[in-house]
Amino acid sequence: MKRLTLLVLSACVAFILNAQKDKADLLEQAVLFVQSHRLQDSISPSYFDLPLRIPPYLSANFGELREDHFHSGLDFKTQGVIDKPVYAIAPAFVSRVSIRVKGFGKAVYLDHPNGYTSVYGHLESFSPRLDSIVKAAQYAAESYEQNLLFSDEQIPVERGELIGYSGNTGSSGGPHLHFEIRQTESEDPVDPMFWYKDRIKDTSPPKMLALAIYAIDGQGILLNHGGRLSAKEIIQFGQGGTVAPDSKLPLVWGKIGLGIKAYNYMNGTNNLYGLSRIRLFLDGEEIFQQDIGRFSFEESRYLNALVDYEEWVQNRSWIMKSFVEPFNKLDIYPVKINNGHIDVNQEREYDFTYELYDISGNKAEYRFKLQGKQLPFPQEDTTALFFYPAYKNTYTSKDIYLEFPVASFYNKLAFEYDYTPPKNVKNPGLRNHRLYTGVHKIHHPTVPLHQAAFIRIKINDDILSEKNRYYLVRILSNNKIEYIEATYTEGFMEGEILNFGNYVVLGDSLPPKIFHPQLEKNQNNTLIRILVRDDESGLDTYRCTINAKWVLFEYDYKTNTLTADLKDERIGLLPVGNLLQIYVKDKCGNENYREWMFNAE
Repeated sequence: MKRLTLLVLSACVAFILNAQKDKADLLEQAVLFVQSHRLQDSISPSYFDLPLRIPPYLSANFGELREDHFHSGLDFKTQGVIDKPVYAIAPAFVSRVSIRVKGFGKAVYLDHPNGYTSVYGHLESFSPRLDSIVKAAQYAAESYEQNLLFSDEQIPVERGELIGYSGNTGSSGGPHLHFEIRQTESEDPVDPMFWYKDRIKDTSPPKMLALAIYAIDGQGILLNHGGRLSAKEIIQFGQGGTVAPDSKLPLVWGKIGLGIKAYNYMNGTNNLYGLSRIRLFLDGEEIFQQDIGRFSFEESRYLNALVDYEEWVQNRSWIMKSFVEPFNKLDIYPVKINNGHIDVNQEREYDFTYELYDISGNKAEYRFKLQGKQLPFPQEDTTALFFYPAYKNTYTSKDIYLEFPVASFYNKLAFEYDYTPPKNVKNPGLRNHRLYTGVHKIHHPTVPLHQAAFIRIKINDDILSEKNRYYLVRILSNNKIEYIEATYTEGFMEGEILNFGNYVVLGDSLPPKIFHPQLEKNQNNTLIRILVRDDESGLDTYRCTINAKWVLFEYDYKTNTLTADLKDERIGLLPVGNLLQIYVKDKCGNENYREWMFNAE
């Protein structure tokens, strides 16, 4: 008996020592996380100036949740207009100037000697010095899109020097300045508010709008107040940081996880912003922490593992999980005991607290209790075709072949596939299209894909003589179609897909449309605007000349317009009569050409 007592005491001491060691290890991990993610603390806030000379208000902050990625900077409001002067925030060298139809549009990258790079996106135009360099490159390459790289000391700029004017170019949804600060060596974006929080007023605390409760993959279960067993429940939060009075929390058992819908707010605006930090406590002990002060672009798509992707796709609602999926590689979790999972194995109340923080130090606290109640676990479907993220997975039928590389999913997947023959397709988005295959339903669009999957679809009605006229599309939830790059190979269309959903092969034999140009005059310049549009596969390339010489026309895909400034010195003085020639080609190789005579004034 004495020996048994000693063994028990020894086991208890070992357990306590191991628990203390585990806590020490977790603390050390948290300290290392903070050190690696807060390198910017060594840079004085006064080192970086603001990029605009107007009152600083934000339309978006760092780390906001976006489709397939985190927002990597601050979006400064520009009072609803373009052409606000943009200035270098510190001494630097221009390292890159990028001009893209989509993405950041016109953008400038400045490398600072302190190890950081600042980025200025969606510009309307560049400073005269940069503009002359860019235009020379565009005319030399006879291409609007450019990616110009510069060596150190080639183009120095001073703090406060004009580098461009704010705009709405690229994939911008309205006039603003997209601004980033990155670590130059790693190119990881960091939150600029570390330096600007004293200059952008924010005394508004975050708010939690909803709580989500999840039963984990057959190991947990929920019983809602209606007496129904479920795998997920979403509960609305009311005023004062408590569960809304008309909401009843479910009974829980086994392994569960939590999630929240919450936003940050700022003074003087009605915008919703992302949170900087989330902490979750169980019975007074911190079990999970999320900190988005920095991330890697390579990891950004893992956002789809952080959020409730189904809720986003179906309701456009962002719920952040406070637990880590098996193949979620995000490095934003200083604390993740048991990966944030909660083991409910006692019939008692479990006391939870969420603490929400913004970068300015404003804090909100929310408390709630969950009741543990022993419940039966659901039986797993043994007939399903399971795909596993640790392996390459394939699916084959007579009409389709799919190959998913390793780490395509964040968790085990019960894969589903269905096929609808062309004659049975009722989708209104395809009403005006000839279908060369039926619709392939590849699993569910409410489940995210992390890696691009290879797809090969058989063309059932292979009648087009010009095989490059076939094109693959994904049918979106609003019944619109999205072009997917694919090529014809011996009766099949082959390509890569980044989303589950419905796919079909269409044909495009119609050329893009070119509409009569408009000559516009105002006090400062004379412009030519041309509307070009392709209603099938989409515009691919274009070329414009005046009097047989290439002329820079800027393409805005949002308005389907090509625009040229006739006052550009590279065009030179135009005679009275001039020949304008426009050539366009779509993604299936269909071409169109038109020409007009116009008089310069």
